[in-house]
Amino acid sequence: MTNFVGGSYYFDDVILFQSKEIPLRIYYEYRPGARYSIGKKYFIFRIPIQLAESKKVELITYGKNWAKKVLSKDPTLTKNFQPRIYVHGEVIKCFDREWTVKMILAKKYFVRVRPAENLLELGGPEKETESSDEDLSRAVQKLFSSWYRNTIKKRTLVIAQKHQFPMPQIVSLKYMSTRWGSCRKSRGTISLNTKLLLAPQEVLDSVIVHELSHLIHPNHSLSFWKLVKQCDPDFKKHNNWLKTHGNQLVL
Repeated sequence: MTNFVGGSYYFDDVILFQSKEIPLRIYYEYRPGARYSIGKKYFIFRIPIQLAESKKVELITYGKNWAKKVLSKDPTLTKNFQPRIYVHGEVIKCFDREWTVKMILAKKYFVRVRPAENLLELGGPEKETESSDEDLSRAVQKLFSSWYRNTIKKRTLVIAQKHQFPMPQIVSLKYMSTRWGSCRKSRGTISLNTKLLLAPQEVLDSVIVHELSHLIHPNHSLSFWKLVKQCDPDFKKHNNWLKTHGNQLVL
């Protein structure tokens, strides 16, 4: 099915990889060149709309081959495109505690945490032992972002004070597809990936140090990495942990 958005349009396709259908969304839009990326729910191809059909097919074929190479290097990426399934009694391990999932029969859908009991309660009109609803996953992400926001902000300020970094004006939690964090030096803002809540404390701290360092050095210069190492001597170990286990951090 083709979907039109303004002067551009897109349609959904699949990439066959190891007998699995990996979702793909192809956009045709006015742009100087093709762009290939990994989204939250599918691979994304952006193809110049003004090109001849034969050239578009060529770019899509190239993109699919690129995607297969990416998946071959890291087959665990396929988990990114599978729905998050919540199971009654499942334990979600965060950096500071373990949450137990409790499915509850209710008239309306809801998600909430009960910190005293370390419970993540998922309610709905049908009693189930598991759920893979996409909206539910998004609701859990937003809930954890909201609940942990002040905790992460305090942790960031403690680390900033300890290593004499400039104090960030805003610290936020966001669910990102391709980055663990971001920093806007001009505004003094730092954003951290909500997935990091599922990482060990030292890995979370390492990403915080990385982003705080950008408040001094906006690029990845030698001075930047020298500062990171000074504050986090094991930063390479922490980076490698994320490369190895990052795809398993799914709320």
